[in-house]
Amino acid sequence: MKFTLPLSFPFLLLFFSNTLWANNINIEAPYVRAIPSGQTISAAFMRLSNRSDVPIDLIAASSNIASTVELHHHINEDGMMKMRQVPKISIAAKSKTELQPGGYHLMLIDLKQVIKPDDIIELTLKFSNGSQQTINAKVKKVMAGMMKQKMSNPPKSRADDAKRSMIKHTHPMPNLMRVINKFSDQLSLSEKQAAALKQWQTEHQPMAKKIMNTILKLEADLHTAAISDEPLRKIDQLADAIMQNRMKLIRGKALCRENMKKILNNEQYKQVVTLYTTKIKD
Repeated sequence: MKFTLPLSFPFLLLFFSNTLWANNINIEAPYVRAIPSGQTISAAFMRLSNRSDVPIDLIAASSNIASTVELHHHINEDGMMKMRQVPKISIAAKSKTELQPGGYHLMLIDLKQVIKPDDIIELTLKFSNGSQQTINAKVKKVMAGMMKQKMSNPPKSRADDAKRSMIKHTHPMPNLMRVINKFSDQLSLSEKQAAALKQWQTEHQPMAKKIMNTILKLEADLHTAAISDEPLRKIDQLADAIMQNRMKLIRGKALCRENMKKILNNEQYKQVVTLYTTKIKD
């Protein structure tokens, strides 16, 4: 009888080692945020428990329904909550890390299919100790946690609220026209270039302001609806309207960028980007 243990023993060691490392991380209450029809980005949340004596990091994630899954975190910067991609999410030894609205979360980008409440989404998480786990997460409507985060630091006045919202809505598409208005003397613009940029702004700024005012009103209505305990259907409608108007604003800024690149030469456009990132930075 042929004795095969020496050949299979390394593989057994590898199997039991990976199993042991995987068991050090416990994944609890995973779920994916439901999104309005037509959108292709969602988020996943859960609780990660580290039962080992050493810190372990979540370093990557993937899903069968998304082209990309990124690790993200909300940070408070100048009184505004802003979302940033992060290289890892740490789970301290003998501790837990919450992935929740307003904090750490997974962004599911470029969804390959429509997701709706009660669907089951497969997620694979990779950790710094070499282990990985594949889990099933249920799709749920998420508004309460987002509103709790927003209301935990209420604005001092409606004017402050509007100011913060104006700053917030410069993201993720920068308003490069601000550079033209503020630093035109540094760009060596010709009369023809200055006139073309001015014409674009005159034609499109009124619509942008109208969309911005609509967003501010919808956000105020959403805040009131949450406090007044309006039904989830009403909150979903307001949230969907806010998202649609934000998409219009982003599209407008993208068209402005393309028009600016046609009017300016390459060096001027590079200088606009440099001035924006060094002088404006929001």
